[in-house]
Amino acid sequence: MEDIQKILMKKEAQRRKKNMRLYPVYMMFGYDLAFYYAIHILFLSQVKQVSDANIMLLSSVYAISSLIVILPISAVTSKIGTRKALMYGNLLNAISTVCLIIGTDYDIFIWGQILSSLGFAFINISTSPMLKESIPHSTMKDKIFVKHYSNAYSKYCIFAAITTFLSGYLYNIDPYIPMYLCMFCSMIAFIVASQLVQFKKEEQDRTLKESMIRLKDVVQFGIHSKRLKALLLALGLIWGTLITFTTYGTTLLKNMEVSAEWIGGVLAVLELVKAVFSKKANHFHERYKNTSMTKILYTISISYVLIGMIANIQIPFKYQMAMILLLFAIIRGMHGIYTIVYNKYLNNFMKTEVLPSVYSMQSITDNIFRGIITWVASGILNIMNIQYAMLAIGALFVILTSIVHGYMRDRIGLNPLEYDKTDTKYARK
Repeated sequence: MEDIQKILMKKEAQRRKKNMRLYPVYMMFGYDLAFYYAIHILFLSQVKQVSDANIMLLSSVYAISSLIVILPISAVTSKIGTRKALMYGNLLNAISTVCLIIGTDYDIFIWGQILSSLGFAFINISTSPMLKESIPHSTMKDKIFVKHYSNAYSKYCIFAAITTFLSGYLYNIDPYIPMYLCMFCSMIAFIVASQLVQFKKEEQDRTLKESMIRLKDVVQFGIHSKRLKALLLALGLIWGTLITFTTYGTTLLKNMEVSAEWIGGVLAVLELVKAVFSKKANHFHERYKNTSMTKILYTISISYVLIGMIANIQIPFKYQMAMILLLFAIIRGMHGIYTIVYNKYLNNFMKTEVLPSVYSMQSITDNIFRGIITWVASGILNIMNIQYAMLAIGALFVILTSIVHGYMRDRIGLNPLEYDKTDTKYARK
């Protein structure tokens, strides 16, 4: 009997090691869309003849669609497990890329965003929990998670830098090549995800109705938890600023007549910056503690303002570009720190079994902010050029950050005994 137990334990250890080995590979191909972000603005505006404001509006369509689908998909994920959710998510992303490739009118691009929102709903609520489930239970589980997640995310950033650099050159050869490669990477992620091992099988024993009841219970907890609401509010605002930068940054470079190859090169370097900063996330958190989120927010917001100011002053182009790219690097560096810190916060805060539901709530908050901010950002681009739009949106972010900072002050970073029971129901012991 003991021999059988040892064999079973050995097999489980091997399966967990397999997941740890495959996880960084999955992250590289499936965490986000490879070959896409460096050229999608150029592709939509130059190849598909979509205006800058309508490109920004597509981000709002994505956000609204995400809000509609996230809770049902969270319940489905609890039923089918994180492995299948990752598979479905990447398959949907591949199909959404096809919509961009074959699309001839704006409606098809809208449907592509809807499919992408479905895909990333599956991916975003499953990527981190998949790793968490794969780590054996121990007192070091949180540290092991941060170590493996940081390592996987850094590899993703390096891979993203390579693909971003290549996409700029490939775009000039044929603008469709990066889009086909994007679809191909999503299919590789689908295959890698299919090889991962699902450990939380008890979740799949639930009926869909039981999963919905669990989800409803966790959402009610989130509504009443001052601590979680404050955290999700900060995360949502940060995500809104970063999503806006994805479009505004590339649009600014395009309007400054930077070529596709140089845009690809710039964005590739920024991905490497993000990888380097992500490795410093723990140090950043140790230094700033419960003010880490507001420090990230203020840094990004003020960088927007400075970029807008520099883009509007008459100085030699090379000096102007150097200062703008330095501020781009600061924003991207904050992105790298944010990604590690928010996963650390949520995973340390919540029990493993409710993590998919909590990530669903984070996705809801993120997409509320994304929808509102990108809609406002699109409106700003309709009435002023990108240089002034940068300045205006940056000023707005500074104001919002000040409001969020005041709200978080007595809700985050308290001693454990200072939180009431509504904040500790699902807290990790």
